[in-house]
Amino acid sequence: MMRQLQLLPAGCQPWNPNMLDGTESKFAYCSTLAVYIYERLPGSQEYKLSSINAEHDKAISSISWNKKRTNLVATSGGDSKIIVWDVVKQKAIAKLRYLKQDPRCIDWVNSDDGAYLTYIGSSGYLEEWNISNGKVNVLKNIACISGTKVSVFRWHHSKPETVAFGYEDGTVSVFCREKGLFKKTKVKFDEESIEGDFVQLLSWDPLSEDYILVANLLTGVRMVDAVSGSVVTTFCLPSKAVTTVTFSWIHSAPGMFLTGDRENGVLRLWTVGQETPVGSFRIKQMGFNGIHVIKGTGVRQSYDENYLYGSHRRKRSQSQSIATPVPPANVVCTFRDGGVGLYDLQRRKWIVLKDQGHIETIFDCKFKADDSKILATASFDGTVKIWSTSDLSPVKSSVGNEGVIYSISWAPQDLDCIVCGTRRKGVFVWDYKKGRVIKRFAEHGTNCVFSVAWSKKDSHKIASASEDKTCVVRQLNGENIRRMDHPAAVYGCDWSNNDKDKLATGCDDGVVRVWYVNSYVKCLFALEGHEKKVFHVRWHPLIENVLCSGSDDCTVRVWNTASKSPCVAVLNGHTDKVRGLSWNHEIPYLLVSGSWDSTIRLWDVRELEQKCLDVIDDHGADVYGLDSHPSSPFLLASSSRDSTVRLWSLAPYVSMLFAKALVGHRFDQILATADEVMVSSDMKLSGRMSTQISNELSSRPDSAILKLRWLSEFFIGNPALENLWDVAFFGQGAKETSLSPDYKKGIVHRDHLIKYTAAEALEIEMATSAKSASGNRQQEMLLENAASSHLKIGNLRKHCEILKQLGRWETALSLAAGVSMKYWRSLAEEYARLLEKSGDSEYLPYRVAIGDGKKCVEDLLQYAEYKDALLLAQSACEGRVSAPVVDRNDTVKSTELENGTTIDPELEILRDKCFEKLSLFEFNSGDPLRSATYLLSKNDRSGAIDTLLRGNELIIALCLGKALKISDESTRQAALLYSRKLEGKGNYYFAIEMVHAFLQCNVTDDNWTPVHASCARFIGDESHRVNLHQYAGLPPPDRFSELGETYLASGNTVKAIQCFLLSTQRLKALEVGLKYLKKEISRRDWCLDDEQIVQASNIFTISSVILTEREQRHARNQLLAISALIGCLKALKHGFLTVVTPLLEHAVAMTERVEMAVGESQDFPLTSKDLSTYLRSWVEYISKRTITDKAETIKSKHLNEVRIFQLANVKSISRKETVAVGSPLPSHTSSIMSTLTKQQIHGPKFYLDDGITMIALDEAVMWARVNEFSPTGSGRRIIPF
Repeated sequence: MMRQLQLLPAGCQPWNPNMLDGTESKFAYCSTLAVYIYERLPGSQEYKLSSINAEHDKAISSISWNKKRTNLVATSGGDSKIIVWDVVKQKAIAKLRYLKQDPRCIDWVNSDDGAYLTYIGSSGYLEEWNISNGKVNVLKNIACISGTKVSVFRWHHSKPETVAFGYEDGTVSVFCREKGLFKKTKVKFDEESIEGDFVQLLSWDPLSEDYILVANLLTGVRMVDAVSGSVVTTFCLPSKAVTTVTFSWIHSAPGMFLTGDRENGVLRLWTVGQETPVGSFRIKQMGFNGIHVIKGTGVRQSYDENYLYGSHRRKRSQSQSIATPVPPANVVCTFRDGGVGLYDLQRRKWIVLKDQGHIETIFDCKFKADDSKILATASFDGTVKIWSTSDLSPVKSSVGNEGVIYSISWAPQDLDCIVCGTRRKGVFVWDYKKGRVIKRFAEHGTNCVFSVAWSKKDSHKIASASEDKTCVVRQLNGENIRRMDHPAAVYGCDWSNNDKDKLATGCDDGVVRVWYVNSYVKCLFALEGHEKKVFHVRWHPLIENVLCSGSDDCTVRVWNTASKSPCVAVLNGHTDKVRGLSWNHEIPYLLVSGSWDSTIRLWDVRELEQKCLDVIDDHGADVYGLDSHPSSPFLLASSSRDSTVRLWSLAPYVSMLFAKALVGHRFDQILATADEVMVSSDMKLSGRMSTQISNELSSRPDSAILKLRWLSEFFIGNPALENLWDVAFFGQGAKETSLSPDYKKGIVHRDHLIKYTAAEALEIEMATSAKSASGNRQQEMLLENAASSHLKIGNLRKHCEILKQLGRWETALSLAAGVSMKYWRSLAEEYARLLEKSGDSEYLPYRVAIGDGKKCVEDLLQYAEYKDALLLAQSACEGRVSAPVVDRNDTVKSTELENGTTIDPELEILRDKCFEKLSLFEFNSGDPLRSATYLLSKNDRSGAIDTLLRGNELIIALCLGKALKISDESTRQAALLYSRKLEGKGNYYFAIEMVHAFLQCNVTDDNWTPVHASCARFIGDESHRVNLHQYAGLPPPDRFSELGETYLASGNTVKAIQCFLLSTQRLKALEVGLKYLKKEISRRDWCLDDEQIVQASNIFTISSVILTEREQRHARNQLLAISALIGCLKALKHGFLTVVTPLLEHAVAMTERVEMAVGESQDFPLTSKDLSTYLRSWVEYISKRTITDKAETIKSKHLNEVRIFQLANVKSISRKETVAVGSPLPSHTSSIMSTLTKQQIHGPKFYLDDGITMIALDEAVMWARVNEFSPTGSGRRIIPF
């Protein structure tokens, strides 16, 4: 019911160094309590967050990736646990608990089986754990040998008996295990040891047996010889003010490594044979905490040592320069502010960059009072951070020196201030626009302040609840209004939404108290009932005198202070302490709660209901913060101890109301007062925003498209909708001034791409520098003299050629135009090729300058840099990228396109390809709205609606189709699928209304339409069935019985089946229809597209009431077997490849049931043997191929071998699967397998009709689109829409 829209991952903890690791196409980093694992998307350079592992109870202290079994990564923590994760299965496969010492460092032994993990703690014992059998052996007491604590250790990459240790006193020693004994070699450093200069990191040289790279906190990086125990090289940084404690070998470049500066975001490139860096790259302002170069990243850049690094690039063979080429390397970077990124060193571009993420428990999250697009979060890490909800990008962060921040509250109206409650530093007010604290309050001293609340009605009043047993209310100017004493610590406080002087508090004694702050009465109400402390209280936003409370007794209680029995609801379900609480701002009986049991629960609190409507378990730890906003009431934010922030949509719960408004119901008919809704069984709206929309609709009755936009943004709650509608509006001719203020920050229409990019570029200050070492100076001087002579005698061309030899390409190019534009062009082209071969992306400007826009776009597409490719393609289409046009006098003419000039069709194709690649990327990332927006940007309206349909965003597809007046097959399918959803809820009348509204069916006796199908599927008594026929404009069922007999007698079997489906003889429909269907598929040459098969498929609309009857189990099994086979063929044709195998397996299983009925299956044309053969040939075919969205022609050999290709009548195959909103977003560590595909479920889950069997929502949608019947074989329908 609730759908996850976005996830904001935590940052990397900065207090433990190098909390990251990686291998091949994956990397991981550690926040305080969770491990975040990213994985490269197949066929792309893009990475996605694939899983979050959060099973440590205390801070993670070390991480190590298994080099032999690359699917395993291990972590240790302050909770005395070591956990081994399988990143493919996304679950913990081994745990070592209750260790006598907290592991400070862990590392895998490089044994053949990769089964041994070693760890060392403060006691100094090195222990070895065999994860295969669970045995633990003590290898050595290293502390006794060295006399100091180990800070880090690493096993040799090829000698499994050799290990190096770094110590807190800054020394290094190497142990070699021989015959069970350790032989020690201690490294001797030249300088005296410095206190605090402990070894931060060490790593064996991957190309050497004996060399180790070591980083000390104060003395920097050195190369040491493990055999002689001596220092080989001390690497010198450019200044004593620069330090580094992190490095990583570059696997693609032997003998090269990178370091990261601690003071600033500078990466330095080194070779082992040189004491000084050979290159540096400033990639960020913030200093590094760790770096790691991913091995085997699949980067496609070349690396040729004949090509040089720096601005003066040329061939090394000419030996005039000793500059070094930039090797291909993807560098995982973590920063001292918690930021995380993946940087492409060679192309100098961020692949992934996550700034300012919290690194600790996020205790609170709150939407800004006047702006639902702004969200604030408060954390254990001592910071308050501001985020934009459109993409959860950072807006602002506090300095972070306030200690733990437990609670925040926005000032009312448009004030830009937040009040914060801390653990030891009292209460302060932060102005986020100014970026500074403007007020502090110290009434609670150094006691914890658990909750703060800014009055919603009076911007001068602020309340705070503290462990000092008081709740204090003061003016913003610091004047105390009242101090309310309690018998124990006060954990929660909240102002009434209706009375500016009414305040509620929650206390450790389990009592909820209500106060008037301007009265000296002790308290108005003491609401008793909780058995343990009350942590949070929340006043109802719509109903006066109603509030809720969450307690450590695992319950949520709802109170009405105006009632004789104030406790009106007790909500049981959580299995641990309740923390977060949030009322819905439109549907007054909806309440959301969060708990230490890691779940979010949605409740119906009405007196006759009082039930849990939904349970969300995607968070991996305690859920503390919950909030929603009156102007976007169906968008929910949550925060957790897993250090993530997540956005959720309640749209599925209210989609029925949206659908009613969409088909033309008056909006005011779904409005009511909050009190009326609380005692009604109908769902209606009663909030501020719905009232405002109703008033706007009344005053602007002719604004149909605007109405659809308001309704979709209101009901769906997805922030991405605003951008979609902006692009759609502009495509329909709307003025730019009518678009939202944030339009230019999102996806823009292609006509605005260049304009907004140019405007953004003007606002950014660019600062670049590139230096390289000089070459052989004597030879350079001779060449420079020669060049000077050629210049003096007027031989400018020869002068430029010598400058090329010197590597001074830029100077040569600046003078080349003096020779001729043709010569300049050839020189620029040569330089571009040189840069391109060296893997340097700086070749692009020269390609642009010579007008080779197509080549640039193609290259960017190759490297999956789709946004840059799109900008360049659009520029080329506008004539901004073209070869210089020169007249006879060598004069350059303007190349910009004039009005009416035809654009190069190839460029248009490339531009459209860029849009499609971006759309596909967003779709596969689980964001069909942004995917559709990209297609709208290129005016592909039908493609946008098809994308929404594939993403299961049916109601938005219908809304957009109606707004843009598009009536294509995608809109039709969306209406049909949504009508089936309505049928599943028993709303057959509304389903028929939906079909009529979008499909304009011509309902006649002998014309089968979706209206007929809806009536055929009806479940209910005969009297209601007669009424439904009348409502649909159909004859009564007994009339259809007569028509069916007539058609059957005349030999029109198809019409007879259709009539019997709607008649009082539905059993006869099953009998006749099944017989006809079996006859058709018994033909050897039948295929899916045969008209007889298409017509006979109407039998699948038969009511589930008939199929679930015990007496019909044999007929049911036959029908389900055929339906599964036909569904398999449809899935193959649609590109739903994930469900092709399960559908075939289901067909086999149903056929086996048929065959088990001895004596009754002789006339059944399918056999389990034949179907199993189909299945084996398909599995063999698909297992050897990676099928993408690009159509792949099926070879004639396979067309003959794989029978289902013939039956489906397909000549090519592609993957066009459903990816619902939030599907790729990871949840917590629990592993839930789909019973359909036997794969782990990612994203939303779907329960089948037995209430137990669980599959992925994506799988359920694809199955249901090609086969209406449930995979359980019950005969009931599957409706996941």
